[in-house]
Amino acid sequence: KKRLEEDPLTKPIFFKRRLLRIYTSNGAKARIIDRKIKMLEKNERFGYYEYNIYIKRSRYWGNFIGYVQRASEIMKEPKIARQLRNHRKILKKEMEKQLQKLKDN
Repeated sequence: KKRLEEDPLTKPIFFKRRLLRIYTSNGAKARIIDRKIKMLEKNERFGYYEYNIYIKRSRYWGNFIGYVQRASEIMKEPKIARQLRNHRKILKKEMEKQLQKLKDN
């Protein structure tokens, strides 16, 4: 954080899609995610270094909202799911506040 604040040329970044996947029902389902990994490796034949790209499959288990929805279904207790009623409003307010901070800078 200190490096970003000290350097006047860097702009803060806001990852809206990542926040929505973590904190909304969009990311509630479990799925498999492919991630590209770059590794700098030495080419034995020619002796120089090059980037090799590997694809790693990992499992995304969902987020807290998916957990609450499954718990509510298993226990047959809708009160558990109702506790999350206002989370979307709170998330939108927080995102707007952060976007406003970025615009002010």
